[in-house]
Amino acid sequence: MELDGQFYEEQFFADIDCRSRDLRGREFVSCVFKNCDFTGADFGASSFADCSFNGCNLSGTKMAGTRFRGAAFSDCKLMGVDFTRVNILLLSMAFSGCKLEFCNFTSLALQRTGFISCGVRESDFSGADLEGAVFSGSDLKGSIFNNSNLRKADFSNALNYNIDVSKNKVRKAVFTLPEAMSLLEPFGVDIR
Repeated sequence: MELDGQFYEEQFFADIDCRSRDLRGREFVSCVFKNCDFTGADFGASSFADCSFNGCNLSGTKMAGTRFRGAAFSDCKLMGVDFTRVNILLLSMAFSGCKLEFCNFTSLALQRTGFISCGVRESDFSGADLEGAVFSGSDLKGSIFNNSNLRKADFSNALNYNIDVSKNKVRKAVFTLPEAMSLLEPFGVDIR
């Protein structure tokens, strides 16, 4: 099935190639995308309500004004995506087993968002509200948390995070050993 229309409901899209396509202004409700390639596509002002993306490539997609409500990404590749451009009204997304590299989540309200078993590398969460977010099992190498709300966030079994507890709100956040030892790094503590 091609994406030539403007409105889709309860549709299943598999193995479609939409690289660098103009997909602006489309509305998707309860749709499933499986193994689709959206590399460099423009989703400007499009809407995804209760949609799931499975094994898709969304690297470099343009998201100006895009609305995600109940969007689930599983085993997807999202490299270089600027999520700060999305429409923040009713924003809700979940990521599982995804590759999220060089993404920008600066200042977004992402309370209770799941980033489960993902490679979230070199991504920016500065100023983001991540209260209750779940990063369990994720690799956060090079990702930035600065002035972020991480209260009640779950970092159990997460790896390679660099979180300065003096510059972020971390009350009741969950961390597991041995990785939790990195939280002492900004204080120059020598643990043997």
